[in-house]
Amino acid sequence: MITILYVDDEPGLLEITKIYLERSGEFSVSTSLSAQDVLDSPTLMSCDAIISDYQMPGMDGIAFLKTVRKQFGDIPFILFTGRGREEVVIEAINNGADFYVQKGGDPKSQFAELIYKIKTAVERKQVHDALRENKTQIRDNQNLFQQFLNTIPLGVWIADRKGKLIFGNPAGQQIWATDLSEGPQNYSTLKAWHLPEHIPVSPGDWALRHAIDEGRVTSYEMLEIEALDGARKCIANWAAPVRDTNGDIIGAFVIELDITGRIRDKNESDRNTCRHETPLQGLPFPAFVIGKDHRVISWNPALEEFCGVSRDKVLGKAEAWRAFYPLDRPTLADLIVTENPDEIQLWYKENASPSLLTKGAYTVTEFFPDLNGGSWIIVTATPIHGETGQITGAVEVLQDITGKKRYGEQSKDCLRTNAVCL
Repeated sequence: MITILYVDDEPGLLEITKIYLERSGEFSVSTSLSAQDVLDSPTLMSCDAIISDYQMPGMDGIAFLKTVRKQFGDIPFILFTGRGREEVVIEAINNGADFYVQKGGDPKSQFAELIYKIKTAVERKQVHDALRENKTQIRDNQNLFQQFLNTIPLGVWIADRKGKLIFGNPAGQQIWATDLSEGPQNYSTLKAWHLPEHIPVSPGDWALRHAIDEGRVTSYEMLEIEALDGARKCIANWAAPVRDTNGDIIGAFVIELDITGRIRDKNESDRNTCRHETPLQGLPFPAFVIGKDHRVISWNPALEEFCGVSRDKVLGKAEAWRAFYPLDRPTLADLIVTENPDEIQLWYKENASPSLLTKGAYTVTEFFPDLNGGSWIIVTATPIHGETGQITGAVEVLQDITGKKRYGEQSKDCLRTNAVCL
């Protein structure tokens, strides 16, 4: 249903036009005798099109048209008048009228032309609105995508068909310590080595080059790179071609993730494993080692036998709690690697005390009801330090004193019994 506002100072013509247009069921027509009056009416804002006479008292059709364009934008406007002077038509079109329809002649032909031009003007407005909305949506999507590229922690580089870098996001520029205005636009001048073989990347062997020249997708590769500030870094690399609608390659993009810290932590963890796994296995008392990430590095046979949890179930997992508790909660070693003594007091209260022999170590004497049907254990957790003194893990050793506790309780009972007898 197309809603129409028709303004004319002839009441009879208003009524006839309204009846003729509405009988098709395609239009809903509101009428007014004065252009000035309708400017203050909400009807104007809600209509799909305006039909206006030219010669009216107070405000004529051209003045009405100018006001509508100034205040209400591009609502379809059709000048419907008996004045057929050429200068009126030109002035109407120059001020933004969509169409001009002259009154008079055969009524059937006149109203057919009016209906055609109303529909045409409204459809054209709808198309223009859709295009404008689409452009706005595209612009908003572009802004959203740009913000996404600017904030993600992954480096993104885009090259054209010749391999020239035409875009690099902030994360990518940080990885390589450069931007397009300062660094090389040809990535083949940069230095990198394939890992783990440490084979140099030749100018034609870059993943981006393969994507452009062959359409090859590189799903994952590890590289050691030399950034433009001389820093050596390890990155994970992905690359793929960009194609047009015909399937032709028009460029390529590469995504990079700086994994230098992850590789460094893994190497440190491997060193910790080698350093602690072998000696721990021969200890006669239960013990385990965790890394800074709380994952179990070593779990000796004595602990397997004592708590009934096999090393295969916990190695590489942050699940050292399984030795003591039915549900997940931090062990003393977990609290040591977090370097927060307050947490130790929170979990173990008065049962925990700092070691007098080793800085940073703690000892807890506590009853564990879920361990071997209930056991008294002295738990000692000691931090493991890296080459620069930072905590890289912790070792936790258990001493079962359940027998001593029971003997002590029996002795106390015996003394109490003797005292009663005496």
